[in-house]
Amino acid sequence: LIENPPIYENLSARENLKVRQLLLGTDENRIDEVLQIVSLTNTGKKKAGQFSLGMKQRLGIAMALLGEPELLILDEPTNGLDPIGIEELRELIRSFPEQGITVILSSHILSEVQLLADKVGIISGGILGYEGALKQGDNLEDLFMNVVRKNWKAGEIHG
Repeated sequence: LIENPPIYENLSARENLKVRQLLLGTDENRIDEVLQIVSLTNTGKKKAGQFSLGMKQRLGIAMALLGEPELLILDEPTNGLDPIGIEELRELIRSFPEQGITVILSSHILSEVQLLADKVGIISGGILGYEGALKQGDNLEDLFMNVVRKNWKAGEIHG
């Protein structure tokens, strides 16, 4: 799921999902399931263009869930959301592993990563500079800066 989900602004949540369901050839009953998972069952005929950013993100996630993925890749999922929207999306993302869905989250907001991730990979200059478990008490910002500085110095020496 990219930062701004590809939704049809002139269609309702259900209609957006129906379009995707037809393209994927999945069971139509899955639409109700994913609407419930992302808490968008009460949007009725409201057009997606009138949704808040958080609702649009959840609709994008619902579209991604239609095909029952084992892997969900989210790019900056909380970008632009208000604090309530961020917390709602955090809870949703945390629920995916319990459903057997692995989540890869890409974000520059390290505090958000620290709240959501149990493993991290840090890419700097196109190089995976660190990969490992994230333990309580770890300072992700310090880890990130050390990896970036190391790669920057290596590039300076070899450049």
